[in-house]
Amino acid sequence: MVKDASKAPTQDNIKQIVEMKFPPDTLTTRQRDAYVLIAGDDKKLATLEPTDCDCQSEKPKDPNIPIEELGAAAAVAAWVAYILSRGRMPRPPLKPIPGLVPVF
Repeated sequence: MVKDASKAPTQDNIKQIVEMKFPPDTLTTRQRDAYVLIAGDDKKLATLEPTDCDCQSEKPKDPNIPIEELGAAAAVAAWVAYILSRGRMPRPPLKPIPGLVPVF
């Protein structure tokens, strides 16, 4: 991780080096020494393992999108495509879509 993403990852711009290890892999002394040499400070090195993750506390997101939202999104996308194609695509229907509030 760098302090300023628009600059090169030099020692003065490195905020932290994060090494993710999955068992049975561990951080070797050689790897640790190399990271400290790159970062310029051993306090900038962090090693994470899967047990460090707080993923279990996150509630899984519902992958289903309500059909009402899909209909409105499809109608808007059809009109955008029609406008961008300068009328070369079939004109979308004008009948009202339930749940879609017209913006005129």
